[in-house]
Amino acid sequence: MFPGEQAPTNMMRWLLLDPVARTEVLLQWETRWAPAVMPHLRHAADLNPQVPALADLERDILNDPVAGPVYRRCAPAPVPHFDGEELPFSHPVHGPGHLINCLAEPVSSPGVRLMIAFFTADSPRVDVHATNVPIPVRTNMPTS
Repeated sequence: MFPGEQAPTNMMRWLLLDPVARTEVLLQWETRWAPAVMPHLRHAADLNPQVPALADLERDILNDPVAGPVYRRCAPAPVPHFDGEELPFSHPVHGPGHLINCLAEPVSSPGVRLMIAFFTADSPRVDVHATNVPIPVRTNMPTS
């Protein structure tokens, strides 16, 4: 799912600050992804002012020339309910498609958000270098 096959250390930081994520992976970042996730960050930062990682991330976003203006515009919005929403995504192996997002808040960890995403390709890619071409099996072999 991630370029270089390495998951980011901080998913929210990757979603909002990584230039490759914003331009190549999270399609329509400014109009679809940022408005879907920025209010969640703002809400978490407001509820947890004692958590330095949230304050640091919010500060870095505000100082970012791309994310900062979008954050100022989108973050104050009410927290959106995007459970089940399809967001445009470019998979590094399967190409363009959509992630269907499923959000949960574990009962044992109030305030924590768990996101499970299912990818659906827009159209299948054909691998012209595939070597797994089906070989016909002959069932009526002579018995000499």
